[in-house]
Amino acid sequence: MGFLTATVIFAVAQTIFTPIIMKLIERYASALISLIGLLSTWVALFVATLFAGGLQITGLSTCIAATVVVWVVTAIGSWVLPLIFLRDKDNKDKKGKKKAQPSADASAA
Repeated sequence: MGFLTATVIFAVAQTIFTPIIMKLIERYASALISLIGLLSTWVALFVATLFAGGLQITGLSTCIAATVVVWVVTAIGSWVLPLIFLRDKDNKDKKGKKKAQPSADASAA
């Protein structure tokens, strides 16, 4: 149960902190915009460790590794998942479409 709680807290924190950090970086250091994802992931992981008993990160190297791993998995997911869902939607649209039948009114005219 602790890990599930930590996951939910992480997701909420990530959602809250990403736009805030993005605005701060855009305002003060536009050259560092590429670090938004890493920084917001680190902040969200930190917040998740504060409030949940299921997530514990100790040591600088573990903190860096956890941040990079979660960031990479999130980045890959944000690129791959939309492609999967869009492809499934396109397949459903193609299967669901029927050839248009001329109406009786159109043939009578």
